[in-house]
Amino acid sequence: MTEFFPAERQSRLDLLLHLLANTRQTILLRGPEQSGKSYFVRQLEKQLNDTDLFVLVTATDLINAAMPLNVLTDAFNYLEGNKKQLLVRLEASSRAGRKVIVCIEDVHELEATHFDFLFQLSDNYNCLHILLTSSDNLGESVESRCQLMGLEPLTQKQTSEYARMIVAKKGIDVADLAGFDEVVLFIETGGLPGRINDVLEQMSHQPKAIDDKARQQVKPLPYIGLASMAILVTVILIYFLYPIEDDKAPPSALIKKRPIEGKIKHLDNLVSRPEDAEKRIKHPDEVVGILDDSPLFLPLPEKTQKEAVVELDGPSKEKEKKIVEAEPLITKPVAVTRTDKKTLPKEVSQVKKLTALEINHRWLNSRDKNHFTLQLLGVSTEESARKFVRKHKGVEPLYYLQSQRNDGQWFIVVYGDFDGEQKAIEATQALPFSLAKIKPWRRKFEAIQGNILVDE
Repeated sequence: MTEFFPAERQSRLDLLLHLLANTRQTILLRGPEQSGKSYFVRQLEKQLNDTDLFVLVTATDLINAAMPLNVLTDAFNYLEGNKKQLLVRLEASSRAGRKVIVCIEDVHELEATHFDFLFQLSDNYNCLHILLTSSDNLGESVESRCQLMGLEPLTQKQTSEYARMIVAKKGIDVADLAGFDEVVLFIETGGLPGRINDVLEQMSHQPKAIDDKARQQVKPLPYIGLASMAILVTVILIYFLYPIEDDKAPPSALIKKRPIEGKIKHLDNLVSRPEDAEKRIKHPDEVVGILDDSPLFLPLPEKTQKEAVVELDGPSKEKEKKIVEAEPLITKPVAVTRTDKKTLPKEVSQVKKLTALEINHRWLNSRDKNHFTLQLLGVSTEESARKFVRKHKGVEPLYYLQSQRNDGQWFIVVYGDFDGEQKAIEATQALPFSLAKIKPWRRKFEAIQGNILVDE
């Protein structure tokens, strides 16, 4: 299997081998979290001499044990396939000139009593070499007794090479790595191999493909389509053969007219001017069906009667008076606006409805910058982020956010708000297996808030 171990790290490993061969001082390998210290130690084990003994234990093993000495005894018994007391084994190795290397990982979790035990054990046996790894400073009292060795993150070029190797080894299609950018990858991960692994794992996760596969497994029944077509044809035939007539109700009268009493002798007496119209409206309460701000309209006059002289046909050619009906003079309705009540404003302000993304961004900005969250996903489309949240709707709270990365074409999904890194670690362990297997990335809100796309 292809391994990535750049020349710079091999040089550090050569220095470590030199120190183990020429000094008995405890060596402290220090580097940021996820900088690849564990992988570096495995490479050390591979390059040791065959006669050397090497055991690896974690700080948690020592903390949980009632007696730290028993932890080391069990480790060597498992390594050599026999049962011996550790002190007996160390004495035999010292007489034979055999080198014994004990590596303790994550010693920043240990207490002072554990360091005293390790230093005393190393001082008593010439064959014993202690190698410690830590991502934090241990304080002057401990570090003054150690040979310090730093492990630097990968360079930008090394980050690109390492990422390409991971992509090739896992058989990931580069097209599936939405928004894959080597420069951005280096900036976001800081050249830390552990973070590079997490980001590539998230980028290669495609919830859309999973949904498409699930849809392909559901095959529609052919008979359902035929039945639906038959129902549709039946509805169309009924519609055309039996049309439904709409009974249109006559429009309701807007104005309740007052009866006109008496005979109008002259058509000129009809109202035709606005000022006359205002005089005619004496009972505004009789107007019905009109809003307060709607204009009032005068009723049209009814047909009136007047005397007219007409000439009759016939030989007599007599003239006689006859009462004829005169057509009403249709005047243009005059609008009179009521001013006894306040008018409504011309424009009603509308409250802007926030999108789901804007709501999520407001939630993010309200978080304490020193709190932690777990980043579960990074994709190039908002739809993929939404589908991921919907798929895991049983896990709350999940929020998807839009990053400035790739000119805004990058969306991340985060889980929870934790007031300490330890609580974030515990939350990771409590996640469902489907989420825990993608190795969530613990991040401070401060880092995410500074990289989020600002809403316009």
